[in-house]
Amino acid sequence: MLLDPGCEIDYDGQLLRYPHIRLVYWLRRQSLHHHQDLHRLVRAWQRPETVIVHDSWWTPVARFADIVVPVATMLERDDFAAVPVRSLLSAAHKAVEPPDGVVTDYESSAVAERLGFEKEFTEGRDADEWVRHLYDSTRARLEGRGEVIPIFASSGAPGASSFQSASPHRREALPSYARPDFHPLFHALGSHRALLPDDCRLRIRGLPGHPAWLEPAEWLRGATG
Repeated sequence: MLLDPGCEIDYDGQLLRYPHIRLVYWLRRQSLHHHQDLHRLVRAWQRPETVIVHDSWWTPVARFADIVVPVATMLERDDFAAVPVRSLLSAAHKAVEPPDGVVTDYESSAVAERLGFEKEFTEGRDADEWVRHLYDSTRARLEGRGEVIPIFASSGAPGASSFQSASPHRREALPSYARPDFHPLFHALGSHRALLPDDCRLRIRGLPGHPAWLEPAEWLRGATG
């Protein structure tokens, strides 16, 4: 997108056109750790007029930014952590105040305020209300899978709480389809299908909507092998 604005691509059955991006606001995730061609990424990163990076450390991607917004770490704000693999919900209470000039993720909503969409960004919740909202939605999701979750304490984030799993297959790398009540399949029919009409309609680069052998352009037994 950055290197070739205006380029047309096929995506999900649609023909899309890349926009011309003049500003990038990047939050935390480290693209310079994951991209396959870092030299190409660096060239693309220099195309926008302004790059703003929102992070807590002087990371490689922050070093390529025009503006860095320093934000508080987990030790400098109230939050909670969910570790489903270990059946654990843990409070993340603020241990220290952030340094001068460092804001929390929520306080960075001042940027949204200046751009005129603070209400859409905060959805009318303050920082504490967001912690509770995220905890309650996590609790509802886990209880939908049969877990037993403690209610959010009125005095703040919950302490470290273990919860019991009602599913004997919860820790498997692949879920057990013998228990569809705990491991539902997220398809239109709620089950596997050999033929996917939606995929047939997309016709992405000639790929059929069913399992099929497609000869690679270059392989050991091919004409160019």
